[in-house]
Order: sequence, then structure tokens, then C-alpha cells
Amino acid sequence: MENSIVLSIIVPVYNAEKYIERFVNNVVSAIDVPPFEIIFIDDGSEDNTINIIRKTQKKYHGIVFYEQEHQRQAVARNLGMLHAKGRFFSFLDIDDEFDANMFTKMFSAIPQHDLVITGIWRVLSKKNKVDESVSILQNATDFTDLISRYLVDRLEMDSGLWNKLFRAELIKDNGLQFTNKNFLEDTLFVFKYLLCIQPEKIAFINEPLYSYIKHEHTTTTLFQRDMDQLASSFVEEINAQLKRIAFKDRIAAVSGIKIRTFTYVLHRHILDDEDWTIGRQKKFYQDYLQVMPSEKKLVSKKYQIGLFLIHQLPNMYIHMYRLFKRIR
Repeated sequence: MENSIVLSIIVPVYNAEKYIERFVNNVVSAIDVPPFEIIFIDDGSEDNTINIIRKTQKKYHGIVFYEQEHQRQAVARNLGMLHAKGRFFSFLDIDDEFDANMFTKMFSAIPQHDLVITGIWRVLSKKNKVDESVSILQNATDFTDLISRYLVDRLEMDSGLWNKLFRAELIKDNGLQFTNKNFLEDTLFVFKYLLCIQPEKIAFINEPLYSYIKHEHTTTTLFQRDMDQLASSFVEEINAQLKRIAFKDRIAAVSGIKIRTFTYVLHRHILDDEDWTIGRQKKFYQDYLQVMPSEKKLVSKKYQIGLFLIHQLPNMYIHMYRLFKRIR
């Protein structure tokens, strides 16, 4: 019997008991969704998640369920892709929300394209959400410009998984997987996918159809002791991929991604590392952020000013950044 599933929605879950039913109801009630399957991968939940999924399976067709020991979302998504039957993949987060028309608009755009990107709401709190609906990739003039923009200037809507529709065939034919443990693994996955397509094969929907809700205690907000090493492996993987395709602006692109990545890691240290000191910040700068003046010009003014303050006024920078995050 021929497979009739068009869309595989791959969803890692961990202690997600309060979100399961709402999520399924949102998918089921969405407008004009083609034949789909929801693949839940439980990542070693310790609450009632598994029982709720099994109960939901009895109520709705098309819900598939796998279990694994707690290995976080990268391994869970790989397991989901291994079993997915759809011609298109969507990677949604269980605790986010999306417009009822999101899939309708995505599937209207996908026939002539290999990737669809929709705008997002970045929900920082109940009273603070940011409309991010115009991708930095949208005006890319060629493949080189597309990749350079993604690495150096990307927005959250560009690197996130959840607001995109991917072709399963491209993922499988190119052996794409989630790697680098759970540090920027989504950014790396989207990067590798972009290496497989051309700018004209990307469709953009300039509406915030997906609400990306920022939570505390997630892998994007938690401090990891091995962050410095994971950041290094992330930059090394980017460099290796660009070398593989003989990317002509490789050095500039790697410099840009290095500055952005290690600035992000520095911020996690400032906020969450109890042992962080001015001395450690100076050493961090020397090890990871001390770059040539020509390299600093490759990133935005915001990063250039940040690098100056991190190096020249480390104590002030630490206090300013902590204050900024508290106010925000």
C-alpha cells in the first residue's frame, strides 16, 4: 500500500504533560493540513507525559510514539526522522503555539520551493513579544551571499527549526542529522540544509505565524559546563563544511560565526557561571574573541562595540549585561 502521509511533525517531549493535549488539538484543528503524522519522541520523562500520549493516540489517528533514555532533543529528533514517513518534515516545540493557517500557507508555497520560512513572534514574556517576520536571507543575491548572511547576520527566525517546512528527500539524500550534542544543533542543521539548496528555492512568508515562547531552564537558557568546548566544535564543524564545498568567503564567514558564537557563550558565563571573574573573562577573550581588526568589521556595530567593552572594560560589561537582562 502506497504511503499517503505528506507531513511528518517531529516533536521531542520531556516532562511535557501539561502541553500534549493542547498541542495535538492545535494541529488537528489547523486549517487544511494535508495527511500528517505527529511523531512524539519521549526523552525519558519523569511525569505523566507517556500516559497522556498513549491516551491521545486512542483519540486521534496519526499519532506515533517512541521512547528513549534522556539524551535531549538532538538525539530525539534523529530518532523521529528515522521513522518519519512524510514527504515534508516540520520540527515543532511542544510548548510553542502557531497560527491555524500556518500549514495552509506553507503548503501553498512549497511546490516550487525546497524550504519555506515563516515569520515568528519571539515571546519573551506575557507583556513582551517581538514581531520577527523579515528574514535576513530574503534578499540574498546568490548562494555565497545566502550562506554568509546566515552565518554572520542571522535572526532567530532564520536559525530556528520550528517555523520551517523541509523536504524530507533532501534531508535523507544528504544524510542530514542533528549533531554537536544540544548546543546550537538547530542552527547547525539549518546551515547544512541551506548548503543543499539555492536562494531562489526558499519561500518566505512575512507574517508571524509561529510563536516561539522563551522559557527558563531550556537548553538555550541553561548554562552548560562544557559550553566552551561545544562552541569550539560548532565553529570547527562550520569551517569543515565550508572547506568541503570550497566556499570562497570561508575565512570571513568563519570569523563572523566565531565572534557571534563565543559572545553568546560569554553571556551565558556572565549570567549563570557562579565562578565567573574579571580574570576569567580576560582569559576567555584571549582564547576565543581576540581577533584581527579586519575580522571585527565582519560583524555588526553591536558586536564591534561589545568586543571593545568585553576587552577594555570587563567589569563594566559584566554589570551592564546583567542589568540589561534583568530589566528586559
